[in-house]
Amino acid sequence: MNRSVIVHGPQGCGKTRNAVALARHFGLSQILDDQDPYRLPVGVSVGCLILTNHQLGNVREHAHCDVVAYAAAARAAGVNNHLN
Repeated sequence: MNRSVIVHGPQGCGKTRNAVALARHFGLSQILDDQDPYRLPVGVSVGCLILTNHQLGNVREHAHCDVVAYAAAARAAGVNNHLN
């Protein structure tokens, strides 16, 4: 699987609407929309990016994937995030 972005968060935060812009900004080729970071599908590559509003504390890596707060990623990509 190519490098992926996994987007996770509550309804209405802009996950689906902004998924393509976020993937493009981070140079990623596949989007797993509304994917629970604790239930990653088989085949998710090491080094994918998890964008989540899920409370992971100060975790920056989970299951060999980078973890970034969805709100921070949305700001960096210049997309609207309803939870800012």
